[in-house]
Amino acid sequence: MFGRMLADSPKFNVEAAVQVAHAITVHTVEIEDDYFTAVDDLNRTDHSGSSHIGESGFGAGLFYSYICVDRDLLIENLDGDVALAGKAIEGLVRAACTVSPTGKQNSHASRARALYAEAELGDAQPRQLSFAFLKPLDGELNLDLAANAIAALKSSQSKMDAVYGSGETRRSFDAVAGTGSLAALIEFSVSGLAVGQS
Repeated sequence: MFGRMLADSPKFNVEAAVQVAHAITVHTVEIEDDYFTAVDDLNRTDHSGSSHIGESGFGAGLFYSYICVDRDLLIENLDGDVALAGKAIEGLVRAACTVSPTGKQNSHASRARALYAEAELGDAQPRQLSFAFLKPLDGELNLDLAANAIAALKSSQSKMDAVYGSGETRRSFDAVAGTGSLAALIEFSVSGLAVGQS
């Protein structure tokens, strides 16, 4: 899915069939400092004290992320195994919507799941909609930030469709409104593998 490059053996290189963009917040975020110390509990000498002092920055926010799968290339990378490609896409969609990074869980308990996800199937050049948040939703923070972010995303998508047209078919779920489902999104994302839509 994510490619492979071996500089000494180019014949084993594999072009990535999946592209993952960096997640961005839909609003301005101030980085907070997390100052911490660590003590060696097993070192009970007269010189007991901090064994380590550190600081790390963190921020909290509502994020937009984008993933693109070239289904034809994925099938090619898997030697034509359409069933395996389907399982790979299913796993990717499920993980993107439900899995949080494991780092710093004890100190931050970041167990968020996707509030909104949409899949587009088509043969046109893929597109991402991060421009919906070029103007941060800061003025909206006292309102429902998640609902406003979803509305901004849909508005930007409609404007892009009006300018460029849309040959894509779409499926989404919206946990804020309680519509759609992850299962339906996965089924849609895996559908059409035989006809090779990206």
